[in-house]
Amino acid sequence: MIDFSKFVEFHGLKKWAALLVMFSVLFLPSQVFAEAGVEPRRIVLGSHQPLSGPMKTYSQVGRGALIYFQYLNDQGGIHGRQLVLLQRDDRFQPQRTLEVVEKLVMKDRVFALFSGIGTDTSESAMPLLKSQGVPHFFIGSNARRFTEPARHGIFGLLPTAEVEARVLGAFVGSNHPGEKVILWYRDEPEYKLASKEISQKLQGNPLQFLPSKKGSTQFQAEWDAIRVGNPRAVIALGPYAPLIKFLRTADITGPPIFTGNALADSSLIRNLDSRIIDRLRVLTSFPMLLETDHPGIRLHQALLREYAPDMRGSRWTVYGHAVAELMAEVLNRSGRELTREVAIRSAENLKTWNGKLMPPVHLNPSQHLSMTFLKVSRIMPTQVQHLSDWIDGR
Repeated sequence: MIDFSKFVEFHGLKKWAALLVMFSVLFLPSQVFAEAGVEPRRIVLGSHQPLSGPMKTYSQVGRGALIYFQYLNDQGGIHGRQLVLLQRDDRFQPQRTLEVVEKLVMKDRVFALFSGIGTDTSESAMPLLKSQGVPHFFIGSNARRFTEPARHGIFGLLPTAEVEARVLGAFVGSNHPGEKVILWYRDEPEYKLASKEISQKLQGNPLQFLPSKKGSTQFQAEWDAIRVGNPRAVIALGPYAPLIKFLRTADITGPPIFTGNALADSSLIRNLDSRIIDRLRVLTSFPMLLETDHPGIRLHQALLREYAPDMRGSRWTVYGHAVAELMAEVLNRSGRELTREVAIRSAENLKTWNGKLMPPVHLNPSQHLSMTFLKVSRIMPTQVQHLSDWIDGR
């Protein structure tokens, strides 16, 4: 019978240890040493979405992204890996967000968070992501807190109120030189900051400020003040709910009304009198479903027919498809040797890239906001008229 202890002693423990290390490097599966969420044939992403509850409509963003990832997977994936998106329901509640993100990170071991929806929801998970070194690519929020200043591994998607203000100010200043402008804005911190950006852009214009107190519903009185002010253009900045109520009380005739990206939706005709829409100029980013000849919209509709025949397209499915294009571009540029740090650097090196649905994207180590290029457009019952080319709001 062989005495194994003497065998080891004879050949030397150090020699066996060295051979064991060499064997591990040469023959053990590569995933033993890979980044979390990166496997030989899969990349696993995670997302928190309101899959139920009053904000469930936003879950169409995740569905749109899944459809595009399915399409890519059928083309062979990214560098031979299939894209897997684990979506978890947070009901748009920050405490639940933290719970589901903890499971995604600690149990499911996702590579990164992708396109989580909401400001307070996404913010609730930031300490956990930082402690675990997990990036969050392209948060579904327009809050400046995620990108000003830039945080390592954290990338925003939607334009902030300040970005929108710079674009609107540049366009109105060029197209209404020297003319009086009235700026209506919701009296909240982000829109106060945005009003300063408007003021900077319209130094050559007589500019009247009309702040609307948070919670106020005195929209008719505000329009009376605008009428008395007799402007040649009106700029309106605010969250969707008070903004749409303000616009519903507008006169059907009057100067053009310029507003942000919140109303850039083909279904706008169902929410506002068509005669008021006639006065409206909105900021657009993704192409809209009305733009049936747009190559990106044609692809989107084809993918819906192929992968989700039960689903109708919406601004949110387009959004999901668009942000999935952006994520795929980052992963593609990261190459086969994928790590979180490589993906972060790849995102930071996107220089005026645009996909079939995404507007131009320009990122760098100090600029982590994806959507800063916008167009000024008119939405009509059957078409979209773009009044400008891309304007950079950085």
